[in-house]
Amino acid sequence: MPTEPRPLPDESERRQAVRERARNVLVDAGAGTGKTTLVIDRVVEMVAPTEPGATPAPLDRLAVITFTRRAAGELRYRLRQKLLEALRDAGAAEPRASLLRLALGAVDTAYIGTIHSFADRLLRLRPVEAGISPSYEIAEETDELVRAVFDRLVHGAETAQLPQALGGRFAGPVPIAEVEETVRTAGAVLRMESQELENYTLAGVDLLVEGMINTRDVAYIPDLYEPDLDAVRKLAAGMATELSTAPASSRGGRWLRHVAARLREAAEADSAAEAFQRVHEAIGKKPDYRKGRDFDGDDATWDLFQNLKDEWRGQLLGPLDHWMGARIARTRGVVEALYDGVKEERGVLDQLDLLVKLRDLLRGDAGARRQLQRLFDHVFVDEFQDTDPLQCEIIFFLAEDGAEADDWRKVHLRRGSLTVVGDPKQSIYRFRRADIAMYAEAHRLLREQGALVVRLSTNMRSRPKLIEFANSQMRRLLGTRPAGSSKTFDAAAGRVFYERVEADPGIPGADPAVHVLPFTRDDGERLLVGDGRALEAEAIARRIRWLVASRFQVRDPETSTERDVRYGDVAV
Repeated sequence: MPTEPRPLPDESERRQAVRERARNVLVDAGAGTGKTTLVIDRVVEMVAPTEPGATPAPLDRLAVITFTRRAAGELRYRLRQKLLEALRDAGAAEPRASLLRLALGAVDTAYIGTIHSFADRLLRLRPVEAGISPSYEIAEETDELVRAVFDRLVHGAETAQLPQALGGRFAGPVPIAEVEETVRTAGAVLRMESQELENYTLAGVDLLVEGMINTRDVAYIPDLYEPDLDAVRKLAAGMATELSTAPASSRGGRWLRHVAARLREAAEADSAAEAFQRVHEAIGKKPDYRKGRDFDGDDATWDLFQNLKDEWRGQLLGPLDHWMGARIARTRGVVEALYDGVKEERGVLDQLDLLVKLRDLLRGDAGARRQLQRLFDHVFVDEFQDTDPLQCEIIFFLAEDGAEADDWRKVHLRRGSLTVVGDPKQSIYRFRRADIAMYAEAHRLLREQGALVVRLSTNMRSRPKLIEFANSQMRRLLGTRPAGSSKTFDAAAGRVFYERVEADPGIPGADPAVHVLPFTRDDGERLLVGDGRALEAEAIARRIRWLVASRFQVRDPETSTERDVRYGDVAV
C-alpha cells in the first residue's frame, strides 16, 4: 500500500501563497524550490478556485511575465498540463470543471510571455497615443542598425554634414559643432593608434555608440568639462625637457627624443582638442621595449622610459582622456537622433523601444494607463530579480490603483493585483541592467503596502546530502544577516545573506552527494599549473569511469525515478 507523501517543511507557506486573493504576494524563492510550479498553481487557483466563495478570474484577464521566451513557452505548456490534470481530478466537479475547460481554451491566447512580447501586445492597442506607426515591425537584431548610426556619425562629422544626416531630429542641448569636433578629434587619434582604418571601430567608439543606444532610457548628459590647459602645457614642456636628455645611441633613446619633440608641440597647443591629439601622437602607444635590447643596458635612459610609461604618461593623458570621455558622452543625443532616423527609414522598433514607448505611454497618458489597467485583474512576474528599472516601472504602473503617480516608487498598488516571484541570489543579469537595488526597492514598497511575503525554503531538485553540503559552505561564504534584521540582502553593498535551504523529504538521500578529489605532490610542494591540469584531468576521467562502472544511482529528470548513471548525465 503506497504511503502518503510527507509534507514539505514550507507546505503551509506555499498553500497560503497559492490561495491569497486579497493581498499582493511577494515570494522569495531559492533555486530548485518550485517557483514556476507555485506561479502555475496560483494561476490555476485564480481561474478555478478551490476556496469556497472565491471569485474566479478568466485566464485572459491575467498577465504572466517571465524572463525568456523559452521560459514563457515552458510555463504555457506546464499550465496546460496542470489544467488538464485538475480537470481529470475526481474532485473537479461543476462548476469548477467548467472553469477549467474555459481556461484550457484560452491558454494559447493568454498573456504569457516575456516583458517585451507583453509590451508589444499592449502597444498594438494604442499605437497612435504611443507615437508609433500601427504597422511597425520589431528588429530582432540591431547590429546593422548600430553600424549604420556609427557610419553616419563619423561621415557626417568628418564632412561637416551632420545636420543633414540628422534631418532636424536633434534640438540640443549640446551644439552640433561640438559633436563634430569631438568625433573628428577622437577619430584622428584612434586612426593613428590603430594604424589601419578598418581597425577604427575596434578602438571602442562603435561600442560606445552601441552603449548609448542600449541605455537611452536613462537621461544622462555630463557637464562640459575643460581640462586645465595651462597645466597640461606646462607638464608636457617639463616632460619634453627631461626626455630630450636621452642619448641617441640606442633605439630606445632615439624614441624618447622623438617623444620629447612631439611633447614640445603639445606644449604649444591652442586648444584642448589639439593638446589631446598631440599628446596621443606622442605617447598614446607604448612600445614593447627591453632594457638590454633597446637601451643597450643604459640604466639612466631605461629609468626615463620607465618613468614615462608608469607615471608621466598617466599624469598627462589622464585629464585629457577625462575631457574626451565627457565629450564623447555628450554626443549621445545626436547618436539617439541618428538611431531614430535609421529605425524610421526601416519602419522598425527595437526591444528597448517597446519598453520605453510603453513606459512613456503609461507615465504620460492617464487615460491610456487606465484603459490598459482595465485589461488585467492580476499581473504575475516570474524571475523578478532579473527585472530592470524600466520593466519595473511598467509593472507597477499597470498594477496601480488609479493613474495618479508619475513615478513608480509613488504608486499605490491595487490590492490583490500583483504577484512577484524572485530570488536575489540568482540575480545574474547586471549586464542587462537588472539591479538588485531596484529589487530591494520593489520589495520594500510591496511590504509597506501590506503584501503577503512568503519565503520558499524547500529545495525539491537536489539530494539531502548535497543540500547539507551547500548549507555548510554558503553559510561560510555569504555570511548571515545582522542580528535582529529580517533582510535577506543588502542592496547598498550588493550582498545577499545566507538562508538555510531544506531538503524535500520525498527525495532519498542515503548516498554521499559530494565527492572531493584532492591531489597534491608527495613532498607537499605546490603543483605547477601544467602538472596540476594533467592530474586533474586524470582524476576526473577515472572518477567518471568508476561512476558508470559501479552503476551509481541517479534520479532521472524525466521520470523522477532512480536509475544507473550514464555518461550523458555528467557535466565537466
